[in-house]
Amino acid sequence: MATDYTEAASSDGPDAAAPSDGPDALPKNKNISNHPLRAWLDVREDFLYEDLRREGRMGYESHLCPLCAGPSAIYRCRECEGGELLCQSCMVSSHKRNGLHMIEYWTGQSFEFSSLKSLGLFFQLGHPFGCKCDYPKSPTDNDFIVIHTNGIHEVSVKFCGCFGCHEPHIQLLQYGWFPATTHKPQTAASLAVLKQFQIHSFESKCSAMEFYQALSRLTDNIGIRPIRDRYRAFLVMIREYRHIKSLKRAGRGSDQWGIEGTKLGECAVLCPACPQPGRNLPVDWKTRPPNEQ
Repeated sequence: MATDYTEAASSDGPDAAAPSDGPDALPKNKNISNHPLRAWLDVREDFLYEDLRREGRMGYESHLCPLCAGPSAIYRCRECEGGELLCQSCMVSSHKRNGLHMIEYWTGQSFEFSSLKSLGLFFQLGHPFGCKCDYPKSPTDNDFIVIHTNGIHEVSVKFCGCFGCHEPHIQLLQYGWFPATTHKPQTAASLAVLKQFQIHSFESKCSAMEFYQALSRLTDNIGIRPIRDRYRAFLVMIREYRHIKSLKRAGRGSDQWGIEGTKLGECAVLCPACPQPGRNLPVDWKTRPPNEQ
């Protein structure tokens, strides 16, 4: 770091001040914002303290819920900003639109993992938000897994069973979850995590296994809590998602014949550098002399 500071000072011209004593000292009369790491070293104790503080109650010594003033404010969301401790009912009501957040509860000495499913939150599909379904249907054994950008979640899902309702896989797609199967689905991936993996696989060349293992680590980085294995289902959903995106970009969704009318090569992406008659070749290219062809 000393070399960087010396070079930074010398590059300002002959009027630049000489470095202070010490290998890591900032040049005199220099703006400290130009050297954020050097400034951070003086306050890194604060960062360490606050990181440790987040493992506790973060100053919320009262067990009263700040929203309803009720007792047993022992639940905290790992995803929401602020880190407030809420009671069970307030935690559920405040996460009706954020049902894939990670929840912890205070045991008296430390925070342990909980879930919104165990607190009573469920996803009612097939109806607008807030509407009640008269004939809800749950998956077999109330078992449903959702793969999201922050981990692998066990959630409680209720499909709509009203007259004229859509099939379960359509209800999932309308909610923003990509089902792993169309027959009695019990696993889905959010559209956000599928898009995120597609970008990661293109930019960082991340494999599906590495990406899925990272999601497992985000769910439980210690390895003491069993995590449901849905890797093979994730591979299926990735393949289907990319196929649908390919058809969409080829305009098959707007074609009157649909997917079944797709001809061979219509989803291919034309190479702009390859010779294409009518695009980047002159009309009379066939009649030109051989040396010009």
